[in-house]
Amino acid sequence: MKRNHIFLLFAFICTLFLNACTSNHKTGQLSEMEMFAHRVMGKQADQLILKVVPDDLSEGEYFLIKSSADQKVIIEANSKSALSYGLGQYLRKYCHVELSRPYNDIQLPEQLPLPKQEFKKKCDLKYRHYLNYCTFNYSMAFWGWEEWQKELDLMALQGINMAYALTGVEKVWQEVLQKNGYSQKEILDFIPGPSYQAWWLMGNLEGFGGHVSQAWIDNRADLQQKIVGRMHQLGITPVFHGFYGMVPRTLSKKFPEANIIVGGNWCGFYRPDFLDPNDPLFTKMAKEYYESMTNLYGKLELVGGDPFHEGGNTKGIDIETAGKAIQTAMHKANPKATWVIQGWMDNPKKAMLKQLDKEHTLILDLFSDNIPSWKYREAFGGFNFIWNAIGNFGNREDLYGRLPVIASAPIEAQQSKVGQYMQGIGTVPEGHIPNQVVTSLIYDVAWEQSPLKVDQWLKFYTTARYGTENESVNQAWKLLYESVYSCPVAPKGEWGRDESQPIICATPSFEIKSSAPWGNVKTYYDTEKLTQACDLLFTASSQIPTNETFEYDLTVVLRDVLSNQALVLYQEIKQAYQQKNKAVFRSKSDAFLELMDDVDRLLGTQQAFVLGQWIDDARKLGSTPEEKDLFEFNARALVSYWGNETDRNNVLKDYAYKQWSGLISHYYKKRWLMFFEHTLANFDKKEIEPLDFVAFSGQWAKKKDHFPTKAQGNSIKVAKELIHKYKISQAL
Repeated sequence: MKRNHIFLLFAFICTLFLNACTSNHKTGQLSEMEMFAHRVMGKQADQLILKVVPDDLSEGEYFLIKSSADQKVIIEANSKSALSYGLGQYLRKYCHVELSRPYNDIQLPEQLPLPKQEFKKKCDLKYRHYLNYCTFNYSMAFWGWEEWQKELDLMALQGINMAYALTGVEKVWQEVLQKNGYSQKEILDFIPGPSYQAWWLMGNLEGFGGHVSQAWIDNRADLQQKIVGRMHQLGITPVFHGFYGMVPRTLSKKFPEANIIVGGNWCGFYRPDFLDPNDPLFTKMAKEYYESMTNLYGKLELVGGDPFHEGGNTKGIDIETAGKAIQTAMHKANPKATWVIQGWMDNPKKAMLKQLDKEHTLILDLFSDNIPSWKYREAFGGFNFIWNAIGNFGNREDLYGRLPVIASAPIEAQQSKVGQYMQGIGTVPEGHIPNQVVTSLIYDVAWEQSPLKVDQWLKFYTTARYGTENESVNQAWKLLYESVYSCPVAPKGEWGRDESQPIICATPSFEIKSSAPWGNVKTYYDTEKLTQACDLLFTASSQIPTNETFEYDLTVVLRDVLSNQALVLYQEIKQAYQQKNKAVFRSKSDAFLELMDDVDRLLGTQQAFVLGQWIDDARKLGSTPEEKDLFEFNARALVSYWGNETDRNNVLKDYAYKQWSGLISHYYKKRWLMFFEHTLANFDKKEIEPLDFVAFSGQWAKKKDHFPTKAQGNSIKVAKELIHKYKISQAL
């Protein structure tokens, strides 16, 4: 009898807890998850009942969608992230709407559709990870709270429960260096400009693009507090940047007795120095760093940081004990902290892993879809890891991905002989917008126990993305899947091919192999399939109601079709020069430049591709006229010569090229025009002295000319004109 009373009391308490989420709004208060739903859905969120059920997550997470007796939609889950992913699935499956990148407005029916039967899914993976160090610059360098709110809500809808939170580290470093005798000027010499934080934190450079103001440092700290607060509300665990030994190159002058190693060079930049983790000064500075980080941003559960990222000097460092010392410093800040390490190239080094606490180490295998280090290194010797796809480099918008791999390889990894070490799945894109289909597929695969059939999934994806199912769309996406989204996988031991890069963004010459480092202007797919996909999407444009994401997708597909035509023109221009046919050279080069103008105009119809917006966002964040100019330089330099004007062999030039309206017409086109005119002027010479395009880029980055900040024109109308002009469709 007594046992029954205890059971009834327990059941009563659970009932109160379960109803908490749905009772708050009746008293005028909304729970965190209800506020999230209202941000996404507006007033229709009142038709939902959201429940987070207390449960042991050791058996995985789940969500359940069903109808209530009073004609409301119930979404129940055993975690916040599962609940928010469940909401995203409800919107896609039942309402045929999807919040997406680039951010779109969704149109919901006044009365939400009720599920006719229960729909439940389970996820066996602990983590769904998101973001890359580089994303914070290639995409987010000039973001404020408005942009971050949208991104965090979208992250939640995708079920992401772990993400880098790197904003505001400048404030932490300022406090640490002040305690170690640094003046304000010395501190600002160390901190880079807003476009280069990622490579500073990864130990690749220091100071470039600065001096920032105190107002900027304080602004970033305030923004980080908002970001972290919202992450916790949505069930997303932030991955903070840790202290791993990267220090200013001036530190050795202040502490000559410390074992401080000269960092060496990275892509033409002087690296920061490296403080030996076994040195007493490391222990002192790590303590100060983590105290500042915790006081500013909260408890450290997941902590990133990568010594020797993409090289770095290791002479004089006992790597094995250094790794142990770095992790020990984290555990002094929080004994339960997990060190999140990037698996990239030969990082993490085998020696560094030897003495680490495996239970509190998590490796992000960044390029699993192409170079699965987890497989080649057998889970890095028995360490927990997360399977990731990069998705894009440099926030370059080229159509690119490996959907066949993504649909099956993560499942195969879980079922492999080292599958017990796979703790999650994620995307680590260097830019947040390009190839949303890759991102969406990955986070759906996380909730599957067997490989997804991509052709079927694409129908689900496009129906939600465009608001309706359409046969022309289905055929178009089948062709996209078979072409641009089936990029080959690199053979073991090779880096492999990445996206096919647009010739118009390449530094002009007659020996072009890539538009950016480590790429290829050649196409890895059947270009005719892309052309046919464009034709089919255009056919669907008259059948689909006005839809932002459809217009965006048609624009980028047409852009890449025109890029392929530009490559053909380039080859004809090159042949005309080799044959010394000046008339054909002039004709084809004029056609090439005209095509660039057309691409610029097409992209100008989409806000995501407007150069003026990027520059305007940068200038708005400056607190003085001088800082506004500095931030504009940061914005321009990153997307042009990247950051080393004095290095004529600048390996990073155009790494972050952008097919943006304004950038094509005022940067890439001007380079090509210079090249064509220079070639014509020296047409009959055996050798033509090359132009200094690095100097041109450096000069362009320092300019202050104005560009439109808003999209202009109608995407469908301009697309129709260009499809007809370039004979892409047989129907026109």
